[in-house]
Amino acid sequence: MPRPSKGPRLYLVKRKGRTPFWIIRDTGSPDIGTGCFGPDRGADAEKALADYIASKHRPRIEGRDTLIADILVMYYRGHAERSPSGDLARMHIAALKGFWGARTLADVSGQSCRAYVAQRTRERVKSSTKAVRYVAESTARRELVTLGAALRYAHREYGVPLALVTLPREPEPKDRWLTRKEAAAMIRAARARGFDHIERFIRLGLYTGTRHGALLGLQWMPNTTGGWVDLETGLLYRRGQGQAETKKRRPTSRLHRRLIPYLRRWKAADDALFEKLREKAREAGVEPPPAVRHIVHWRGERIAKERRAWAICVKDAGLGPDVTPHVLRHTAVTWAMQRGVPIYEAAGYYGMSVKTLERVYGHHHPDFQRKAAGG
Repeated sequence: MPRPSKGPRLYLVKRKGRTPFWIIRDTGSPDIGTGCFGPDRGADAEKALADYIASKHRPRIEGRDTLIADILVMYYRGHAERSPSGDLARMHIAALKGFWGARTLADVSGQSCRAYVAQRTRERVKSSTKAVRYVAESTARRELVTLGAALRYAHREYGVPLALVTLPREPEPKDRWLTRKEAAAMIRAARARGFDHIERFIRLGLYTGTRHGALLGLQWMPNTTGGWVDLETGLLYRRGQGQAETKKRRPTSRLHRRLIPYLRRWKAADDALFEKLREKAREAGVEPPPAVRHIVHWRGERIAKERRAWAICVKDAGLGPDVTPHVLRHTAVTWAMQRGVPIYEAAGYYGMSVKTLERVYGHHHPDFQRKAAGG
């Protein structure tokens, strides 16, 4: 009896003397290149896999017998591909396809959703570090949210019967934030290692409270792909020109007065780096590289993830694995509450609803329950 097809999946090819590279393997088809080189390009390879899956399937509508794989394709092509969160949707679809791809709409139930979470949390996270990590339940939950959105889209646009997704309980908001002593230790660790990009990432996160992905996309000049800083007006634009707003709010805000001197020094250093890279290219007789565009970069190149360098600095600073990059946003908002910044002003500055700010951070504010406590 032949083995069942594993379906499209990623594979990291390792050959002596060559940089490891990601390919897509699919039963009955030759290997397909993704253009992603290096173990740390796993996230980009996942996007290529999702694109391949979307191009391979031709959706068929068959009532409750409609394949989930086809519904995911309908959703991606008809909506998610053009949305600001299209990259995230591709990653979620690639993960969902492994479990749901061969299942039909009739298979969606509370039991199957719980089985998906159980399977995903047993899977290891692709990482360039040696530490073994498994997919978090919160990640599986977000993927099921995308599945639910796809089912609602197919019902609304194509008349497919509606099926409801059962989600695991939403995790309690994390209250981990850095003390000023811990933040200083992280910056010292980054400097000692020569990780200029991590120091920039930390300071930007602490002074602006901008989300992780948006921080890595910040540039020195106006653009259409990410945010940018205007040192003349002292403003931070968290969205690129023409980018639509999403549920993850990215408002324009004033640059913190203590951050501006750092930004000016970093800009001067990046301009000097560009001149050096251009001179080397001229001597080698090759085309000079473009200007250093991103504020957080590694030798002029944008970085997709800072996971390895971040983990090293956390360890050197004597902190634990609970200090993730997102802790910087928690820290910025917590410090603002401790300073007594009005809640409405803080919500607008950091791009979150007043309800969320009060629920997660409100107890740090000096006015929290003051009258009730007789203050």
